[in-house]
Amino acid sequence: MPPQNLQQVARANSNQPSEPEEGPEISDTESVVDLQRRISTLDLALQSQAATEADLREALKHSQLLNITLVNKLHERNEEIDRLKANQRQRGRGKASTVPALVQHEDDIKRKAKQFAVMHELWLDNEVFQKPRPGPMTVKDRYASEQARIQGITLQLYEFLPEHFHELLLRHKQFGKTFQQAASSGRASHLNTLRQALPTILDMPSQLFALGNTERSKSPALQALLKRDPNSNTYPTYPPILFPKDADGKMPKLFHSVPLMKALQVILFGASSLTNPGCAKRDTNGKIWGVTSVSSGAIAGVAILVRFILSPDEKFEAVGRKSGIKYAAQYTKYKELLDKGLTDPNNTQIRNLIVTWNRNVFAREHRTTSTAPPETDSEPDADDILLAMQETENIEDNMTRINDNGADINNDHIDDIYHDDDHNIDDMYTANPFNNRDVETEVIEPPAPHSIPRFAQSSALAQNTAGSSRRSIPPANPATPQPSPSLDPPRRSVCNQASVEDADNEDSEAPAPAKRGRGGRPTRTTAGRGRKR
Repeated sequence: MPPQNLQQVARANSNQPSEPEEGPEISDTESVVDLQRRISTLDLALQSQAATEADLREALKHSQLLNITLVNKLHERNEEIDRLKANQRQRGRGKASTVPALVQHEDDIKRKAKQFAVMHELWLDNEVFQKPRPGPMTVKDRYASEQARIQGITLQLYEFLPEHFHELLLRHKQFGKTFQQAASSGRASHLNTLRQALPTILDMPSQLFALGNTERSKSPALQALLKRDPNSNTYPTYPPILFPKDADGKMPKLFHSVPLMKALQVILFGASSLTNPGCAKRDTNGKIWGVTSVSSGAIAGVAILVRFILSPDEKFEAVGRKSGIKYAAQYTKYKELLDKGLTDPNNTQIRNLIVTWNRNVFAREHRTTSTAPPETDSEPDADDILLAMQETENIEDNMTRINDNGADINNDHIDDIYHDDDHNIDDMYTANPFNNRDVETEVIEPPAPHSIPRFAQSSALAQNTAGSSRRSIPPANPATPQPSPSLDPPRRSVCNQASVEDADNEDSEAPAPAKRGRGGRPTRTTAGRGRKR
């Protein structure tokens, strides 16, 4: 290639060939591929035998300038990447450092969330967080509308949480996320525990309650607990599982279900409490939370959880995908029903119901203590006067229209009973069970041993050791002779042993390790043994 051609190639790749120290102009948008192509063109020109030494020097200088420019461009890009990474790490540290109280009290917040979900509100919407504390609300006000219900839950949060959490509840979105996640995690854990305990409580095969079992809708035993008409495609709001076995759906026995009481006992004190009700554990939810009485939210919540496990639904949602059961809406109905009964000064039936639950759920913890709820600011008015339903005998005749953005009818023949939309929950909940002042507080007797043997034994033990104020329940088999007292030293109680059945209590403390001697072997008591001389 002639020298002039080589010079032309060099000049074509340089804006100012006479001042090479400034380097060729390279735009920010020029790709590395384009720069490499320009260098390749110079290399082809330098391979010509006609190139002079001056041409070679000029081309070499140009190539070096291109390389320097590439290195500078790469260095700038690396600096930009490092700067972006540093900013990202700084923003992450800034988020955590701006709310140190969340980090400091995270475990306590999660513990409170799990307790709140069990005892007060099963479902927590995003709207209940980051809101100022509402003013005083009566029970009627809290259930007047959906917006009022949300405000009521917000007020309940402020009343439940310690005061030093109120600012976090109001100001920080992360508090609500942490609270909701912990509540959801606890609910999933409780469902898993109940799946393992219900076969014992109901005396049914455990395979029926296994996850992924699609045969629950075909099980006559389970369907009999969820609806009275096996041929019906709908599930009533008040199924048989909410009543004792012999109640036949009569309203005075609503929520007097022994399996529901045992289910709540499992959630609070672990599955081992069914067979060892007198064991005092420190590492159960009930002990950690300091719970000494049931609540309307706890009764309504465990009723919904048990209904879900019995249903053909596979995922716990507001509305069951297979069953069509409105879990969230019916939970609110149960809770409203109980709350209105508790705040009615003329009502004794619901208060007696709470006493009955406490005596069965807490066993020896509640011997003779009355569990009447604390005084509230709610005042009954004309709308709170409950319409008596003494003449009705079956819950199917007591069902009413619940007008929450549309009538919610759960019985096929409800239209034959009510032909107007004026009925609401006030018309229903003061039925036989809620306006009967002559009903005495009762202790639920367990069913016969052949149906629920483990529960029958545990209930008898709890009743016989609960004090003179409670009715004693005879042994399951009176004809069986009782063993005579033994002179041997008492054996270690099984309630002191670790049990996998209590794995639901996530906040539990680990048991203290056993004392060990030399070589890591457990120490043994050698009383009564002597060394041979």
